[in-house]
Parts: sequence; structure tokens; C-alpha cells
Amino acid sequence: MSKRYDDSAHARYLTFGCFRRKHLFRDPFLADLFLEHLDLWRRQEGISLLAYVVMSSHVHLLVHIDKDRDLGKLLSTLKRLFGFEALEYLKSKSPASALELTALDHGKIVYRFWQAGGGYDRNVFSDDAIRKAIEYIHNNPVKANLVENPEDYVWSSARFWLLGEGKRITLEIPGWLR
Repeated sequence: MSKRYDDSAHARYLTFGCFRRKHLFRDPFLADLFLEHLDLWRRQEGISLLAYVVMSSHVHLLVHIDKDRDLGKLLSTLKRLFGFEALEYLKSKSPASALELTALDHGKIVYRFWQAGGGYDRNVFSDDAIRKAIEYIHNNPVKANLVENPEDYVWSSARFWLLGEGKRITLEIPGWLR
């Protein structure tokens, strides 16, 4: 596994996926639940969430952490707490389908919501690179032919950036990015 390079001067572009690339977020309940966890996580941990999109099988985030903190541990907390609740929901909704989310871990069968590993992580240095990352994140649903315009996708921060509406999660644009 690659080492994360934590630098509070940089924004971080993160991508992580569902176990076995399953399209678990096609269930609107799970997409909504993830956004609830994401919003709680950013508020409790003091993380600046710059952009996000929840796709059917993966998530893209652009974050900035003001203090030198271990993003790996912070991200693990988000994924673990959400994953536990999501798996409980899936087991109760469709026990047979939930069996597709099992894996063998040290001789024990366990359920997994997330793909193993840290996902994709890169530091974003310049304001221009941050703007391009935000645009890329918001255009994911358009490229996937889910919507015609980024602001039409419900599980994204595009409406906030393009229309100033923060219905799901109200983001705070850092002064250094204005």
C-alpha cells in the first residue's frame, strides 16, 4: 500500500470504491446515508470538503485538512462507521444479496462494503489544479450519462458550486481558493 503524504498546505483528491466494484450506491438510501455520514465527518473532524460526488460504485472527494493530521485514519473512520451501518441495512433488506459482500479474512467470513486498500489519493497543489479537480468530480455523472448537466445530479456538490445551493451539504469555500 502506498504511503499518504500529508501536507496541510495541499488539498487532497480521493477516490474509493465499493467492494468488488459493486454498484451499491444505486440504492438512493445508501447514497443519502453516505452523504449524512460525510457531512457529520467533515463537521466533527474539522475537514474542509471542497467537492464530492457519490457514483454508483465509487466516491470522489476533494478535501483540505487545516492541521497536520493523518488523513488515512480520518478516512478510515468515515468508511468504517458508514460501512457498518450500510451493511446492516443491506443484510436486513436482502440477506441473499448481502452474501455477495463477504470475504475470507484470517479464516473468518466478514462482510465488506468498501474495496480493500486506501483507494486513489493525490495531493493537489495549485488553485488551478483544485478547480480542475472540482470540475472533474462534478462532470463524472455527465460522463456516465446519468444526467445532462452536473447540477442535475443529486449526490454531488455541483449545485453548490454552480448555483450556490447546498441542500445536501453546505460547503465552505476556503478563503485561499476564492
